[in-house]
Amino acid sequence: MPEGTTGPGTTEQQLNTEVVLGRVINTVNDVIPWGPGGHMEAGGGGSGGHFKLSLAELDALVAQWTVIRNKIDTSGTKLERAIHDVSPPADDEMSEMEANATRDSLQKAVDHNVAMRDYAQSYIDKLTDARNRYENTEGHNTSTVRASDGA
Repeated sequence: MPEGTTGPGTTEQQLNTEVVLGRVINTVNDVIPWGPGGHMEAGGGGSGGHFKLSLAELDALVAQWTVIRNKIDTSGTKLERAIHDVSPPADDEMSEMEANATRDSLQKAVDHNVAMRDYAQSYIDKLTDARNRYENTEGHNTSTVRASDGA
């Protein structure tokens, strides 16, 4: 294995990753309208190989990603609460070690949750910026056309 890389992790880590990934995929699939071929249905494609979205479609995408971000926030709150609720089942060293291992695992889930939230927020910010630039361009073009017609 190349220096600086890690292996796939323990079986338990791999299973936990798959469970979390499955939940993320299910959440995204519940919120985003995927088409028959597994592609997002967001608007018609333009000629010449470019893609067009209307302001309404961009607004809908921002709303959908906001729902995703909010679900991520809710999960993060539950994970944080779970960390604080963990207590050893008995008053012995092994029980304390198990509780610490559970807290460590939950903290990794929190860290992943934060990364997912940051990604979702970044996507919302990019969509909002694209929407605003598109609206400004359309407004400018409309004004230019009206001015050229003498209106």
